[in-house]
Amino acid sequence: MSSIFGTGEISTSDEFLHEIIGFIRVHKDGHCERLLGNKKLPAGIHPSTGVQSKDVIISPETNLSARLYLPKTATADQKLPILIYFHGGGFLIESTTSPLYHPTVNHLTAESNVITVSVDYRLGPLYPIPTGYSDSWEAIKWVASHGSGSGHDPWLNEFADFRKVFLAGDSAGANIAHNMAIRLGLDRIAGINPEGLILLHPYFGGNDPIGSELGKHKKLKAFTDQFWNLANPSGSGLDDPLFNPEKDPNLSGLGCSKILLTIAENDSLRDRGLYYKELMEKSGWVGKLEMMETIGEDHAFFLFNHFSPNACTLYNRICTFINHSNNQIYIPKPPDSNLKKTPLLIFYHGGAFIIDTAASPIYHNFLNLIASESNAVVVSVDYRTAPEHPVPTCFQDSWEAIKWVGQHVTGNGPEPWLNEYPDFGKLYFAGDSADANIVHHMAIRVGSENPVGGMNLQGIILLHPYFWGKDRVGSESDDQPWIESVNDIWIFVHPGTSGLDDQLIKPEKDPKVSDLGCSRIHVYVAEKDILRDRVGIIGIFWLERGGGEI
Repeated sequence: MSSIFGTGEISTSDEFLHEIIGFIRVHKDGHCERLLGNKKLPAGIHPSTGVQSKDVIISPETNLSARLYLPKTATADQKLPILIYFHGGGFLIESTTSPLYHPTVNHLTAESNVITVSVDYRLGPLYPIPTGYSDSWEAIKWVASHGSGSGHDPWLNEFADFRKVFLAGDSAGANIAHNMAIRLGLDRIAGINPEGLILLHPYFGGNDPIGSELGKHKKLKAFTDQFWNLANPSGSGLDDPLFNPEKDPNLSGLGCSKILLTIAENDSLRDRGLYYKELMEKSGWVGKLEMMETIGEDHAFFLFNHFSPNACTLYNRICTFINHSNNQIYIPKPPDSNLKKTPLLIFYHGGAFIIDTAASPIYHNFLNLIASESNAVVVSVDYRTAPEHPVPTCFQDSWEAIKWVGQHVTGNGPEPWLNEYPDFGKLYFAGDSADANIVHHMAIRVGSENPVGGMNLQGIILLHPYFWGKDRVGSESDDQPWIESVNDIWIFVHPGTSGLDDQLIKPEKDPKVSDLGCSRIHVYVAEKDILRDRVGIIGIFWLERGGGEI
């Protein structure tokens, strides 16, 4: 039997005080020889992702440090979610700077569009548990010290959204992330909102074997238990609440509202992950736990090849969990117990890029009616709004939402309703006012990039769309009421704009308008709407560029 942990052979040599074969040796004079994770990669600008990284000292007294990562998309007027990441390595090996973790966190930062704090906690056995946990808690408090915009690090002061903080880690780092979330439930830290917890193949255990540990993974359980015992020699053994969540009386108070738990089919720790899910669901914790299992893979496979199909699926799931968890989904009432596949409508709510949400009463009631009357599955996208998140944030979020929907084409996405009910060959986009504008641009991007195979955009529906421009058209007059308001809205939501002739608000200026990725457009206007005449100009322009049916 082989795995990431080798054959699971336990050393019987008396040459060393302790030895975990292939990972670490503790010599009789006390010094540690780590066999993996010793090489250090420098911080800087990653050549392919454009992510910047730098090292910071959190505590000069203990030399606790972290490596910070900033995506190339970062701008001063667009706050990013914070991801606090704890690396794996059994509490004994690896670091934030190693060839395994530095590229991984670079990739994760770029894919999820977050500012990442990768914590370089001290390792056992030189610094036995609970040192790693204490260091991780200090790192969280250090991050929180920037919540007022006056902390020591300018990246966190300028770019971080402290209302959206996520704790994440793999293997032993996932164990740390979980225990930090437990502590946040007991001891809230002012300045941050811990929104979610991401556990990637978590390293939990216990004295009594469970599941496959009783059979095919019995040998590997004994092997992996060595890491905890060496890192925590003076603890309460394998049933320490830090290692065995079953023994923790504080599970119900876990300090965030949602968990993403990932496991792998061939991982000897898989059943511990499944048991964790069961424990959390029975604990009385009021949050939502999502679980993702990767078939055919072993422990922490995503660290070694970021671009394999399974790794891409996992990284996309993380991005979705961080950025697109509040979309609303509606299905028509099935005529019987076997609902046939129905068309899929992705809807973007209006509100001038500033107000309203996917869950607001006006849109919730409207989309309930649309799902029923149209016999369609509806996904209502809850993008971030200006001025806190200026344009083009809403366009970026809307595109990510389309990719998230596309994860369900094969029937293996995170949302069961989307796996079961939609016909992805009959896809439509719709929106009203400013969000009809978003619909138009998403359709252009579908035509030029084709994000997901298996989805066929049949048409778009524009309800009183918000397009504009510097020069007046049709019946528009500078003397009309609301003209200045319409002008001002665009400048307000997109302060870095090239003006009222920006191609995002004036499609005539968009060189890609002929790439519109569907053959049909349904446009609805109102006689007295100040935006009415813009639609005619856009329609003529689109047809001249070779468009289909309007």
